[in-house]
Amino acid sequence: MHVFISVDIEGITDVTWWWDEKEKGREEVACRRMTAEANAAVEGALAAGARKITVADSHGSMRNILPELLHPAATLVRGQSRPLGMMQGVDRKVDAAMLIGYHAMAGTKNATLAHTYTGQVHRLWVNGVEVGEIGFNARVAGRFGVPVVLLSGDAAACREAERAIPGITTVQVKDAMGYINAANDHPETAQAKIRKAATAALGNLKAVKPLTLKGAPRVRVELRTVQQADLAALAPGISRLDGYTVEYKAQDMAEAHKTLRAIFTLARAAKW
Repeated sequence: MHVFISVDIEGITDVTWWWDEKEKGREEVACRRMTAEANAAVEGALAAGARKITVADSHGSMRNILPELLHPAATLVRGQSRPLGMMQGVDRKVDAAMLIGYHAMAGTKNATLAHTYTGQVHRLWVNGVEVGEIGFNARVAGRFGVPVVLLSGDAAACREAERAIPGITTVQVKDAMGYINAANDHPETAQAKIRKAATAALGNLKAVKPLTLKGAPRVRVELRTVQQADLAALAPGISRLDGYTVEYKAQDMAEAHKTLRAIFTLARAAKW
């Protein structure tokens, strides 16, 4: 059994502010906890019989997980500019995917550091369904026939995953009272919960189906400023719907992801 694990940082226990992952001293603590929760998922997968495990560092620079502390059974996907981004490593040889340390979509109430990929995105839809990173990435996995069987994060992220992916196992490691706070599990408690849930989720693998689309994906992106949309609409194949919103069609979710990344890159150049 080949298990793919995508690991973000905002849903890791005790991470409640952007500087937790950027400030000297705090950054190392956050990266250590990110690595530890990744290891918990790896250990749970091994206990369930996994023979191959791919871990994708999926936050920011994508160079956060500490390789020397990562479980030696895992292969680490590291670094930016990857064709599938947070889901790099998913293919048809993978049996199950896990999302560790994930967060809720932009605009979610009482959700720690909730956002959708970048600060430029206000809302995102795939074929009329509003999604965040959880729903979009699950559909990328579904493109390859891979079910997302486990998610860990705050309570809001868990609720979002349960709405989007029937049968998924979720692990709540913190509960937010706003955007930059949370009541957090002790790191060892969070790791134990993830470890146990990973084993259980893989033991009930058939309960979760890959999240697939009927027909080709149509992706709509509502950006935060008009100039961001001005720049995004310069790309071939991008339609402008209104001042803030652009839309495009893709052959599949892998292509949809590439185009979405191009939109982010263009929008990031906006000065206002």
